[in-house]
Amino acid sequence: WSINARSLQNFISLRSSKSALWEIRNLANAIYDALPEEHKFIFEKCLPEDEQN
Repeated sequence: WSINARSLQNFISLRSSKSALWEIRNLANAIYDALPEEHKFIFEKCLPEDEQN
């Protein structure tokens, strides 16, 4: 499986929102959690406000 950074930002942003189905929200959060620590800063703004570090 491969994806570019822009598409992954879009996926995490849309699918981690509170309006997303809980299963897909869990998947988006799991994908974010699986990112290497040194790359997470690129995607932090894609998470809902209450989940940002």
